[in-house]
Amino acid sequence: MQHNVAAAARNPTSGQARREGQALTLAEVHSLTEACKGRYRDVVPVMALAGLRWGELSGLQVGDRIWAPGPGLRLQRAVLAGGGGGALYVDTLKNKRARTVPLVQELLPVVDR
Repeated sequence: MQHNVAAAARNPTSGQARREGQALTLAEVHSLTEACKGRYRDVVPVMALAGLRWGELSGLQVGDRIWAPGPGLRLQRAVLAGGGGGALYVDTLKNKRARTVPLVQELLPVVDR
């Protein structure tokens, strides 16, 4: 019996091809940081320059700051919102494996604060 395997494929939802997100330039990161007010101002450079996801940033603890072989963050957990009520819970990372993210010099005072 012959069948068309392409028949199970879904049609594109729009006429445009899906594209990857575009990274901000360093100048754009600085402008966005300056535009942010309040206690979350430091979130912008840390997420942009260290490449963290929101849940990874939320899951950081003091002991996750490492110094060897260089300054970095040890990502081991994520804080996520679940269910319809938005209750927070701690989970493993997206790929279920911890990873270390190096910190650029510019982020050291921000993270150490």
